[in-house]
Amino acid sequence: MKIEINNNAIDGILNGFLDLCGEQLVREAKSWVPVDTGKLQNSIEVKNKDYTNKSVHVGSSLSYALPIELGHTNKNGNTIQPQPFLRIALDLLPTNLRM
Repeated sequence: MKIEINNNAIDGILNGFLDLCGEQLVREAKSWVPVDTGKLQNSIEVKNKDYTNKSVHVGSSLSYALPIELGHTNKNGNTIQPQPFLRIALDLLPTNLRM
């Protein structure tokens, strides 16, 4: 028995899965991000999909997103603890995609 696999069909399935992962990451990150004005929460989006390399990038273009995610020192010299939201979303992704 010979089984032939259509590469275009497989690529379509993988690309759909990438889209699903990106959408899930955005939803999960938005649920974990600290909210003051909602601007950061609303800025989280799929930044880039690379179907050739099978990758999806999720994030925010706001300058203060990374300091919130990783923590920082403020103007007064006080250490602000990290408030991760993207890393948590990524950690939860496999669990959230179980069907």
